[in-house]
Amino acid sequence: MPSIMLSEYLDPGLVFGKGTIKAGSKNDLLRQLASKVSNFHKGLSPGIVYKALLERESEHSTGLGLGLALPHALLDGIDRPVLAAAVLDQPIDFSADDCIPVDVVVMILSPSSGETIHLRILARVARLLTNGDMQEKLRKAGKRELFDILINEDKSHVY
Repeated sequence: MPSIMLSEYLDPGLVFGKGTIKAGSKNDLLRQLASKVSNFHKGLSPGIVYKALLERESEHSTGLGLGLALPHALLDGIDRPVLAAAVLDQPIDFSADDCIPVDVVVMILSPSSGETIHLRILARVARLLTNGDMQEKLRKAGKRELFDILINEDKSHVY
């Protein structure tokens, strides 16, 4: 099976460096990300994206710990995975098992029929984000740097 490369699914228009998203809560952040993805991909309804993300969160928090979160959902109406990334100025509670507020977020939306690729992308992003050096770089990044870091680190780690 060929490697998954984040550059296939992450567009610079859906990367939000430090200071570009201000969210007071997990629900507020998910609502904002749903809106931004829907503005970028006109076929997606922000309400449907938000509802899908909330349903997934109700099963178990997508907070990984260490201030990281991977909100994700499977959706009808898209034909390929879509990623969005954000670094928050103010960490927010994400109900992570370690109780550390989240400030680095990568959202993953995949077609309902694409569960296998969805899981492969989740695993790849989780491996990248749990690298301590990577976390430090991401937390300091502006919009352009955040995109470059994610793509370049991804290219240098073929799993």
